[in-house]
Amino acid sequence: QGRFTAYHQHILTLLCGHVALSIAEAQLHSQVEHLATVDGLTGTFNHRRFQERLQEEFIRTHRHPDAFSFLMIDIDHFKKVNDTYGHPAGDAVLRTIAKTLIRLVRKTDLVARYGGEEFAILLLKATSEQAERLAERIRKTIEERPIPWEGITIPVTVSIGAASYPNDADNRESLILRADRALYASKNGGRNRVTVYSKLRP
Repeated sequence: QGRFTAYHQHILTLLCGHVALSIAEAQLHSQVEHLATVDGLTGTFNHRRFQERLQEEFIRTHRHPDAFSFLMIDIDHFKKVNDTYGHPAGDAVLRTIAKTLIRLVRKTDLVARYGGEEFAILLLKATSEQAERLAERIRKTIEERPIPWEGITIPVTVSIGAASYPNDADNRESLILRADRALYASKNGGRNRVTVYSKLRP
């Protein structure tokens, strides 16, 4: 009585095996989930996860009506960066811009690669005025910090469009379209600027 027998050791080994397998399966599931939601190049959320999260925020506001804002950010003349310095340099620019965006927003906000050279940011509990201030800070920070690449520096600027709930739109599609319209105004107005949808002329 009280002895640790070979049978006990056998049972313990079996249990340890099951635990190890469960841990491995959980880690694999976590990795697969991560890959499904994150952009591989920049480490930001991907387009699909961003759309899901934006829709979740609209659903949440029906219960807890808070203002939130959406920024669309386009790297100016990105094709020229690729053509002049090569695609690896373009990738370095995308990664650096992503890190800058993540650093400048709050932990509760969400940064995503929206597609190509476009990024999107969901600013929770942020009014149009707050979104404009942050967008201007992002624009200025990127303009003032050329990106180092193999002994040279690559000057980069961004154009930004902003739209907010509930003042500018009351659903996901409208919010995206209005932020996109504001972004287009920034690009059409000379680039390297911020445009807020509410300040556009009808």
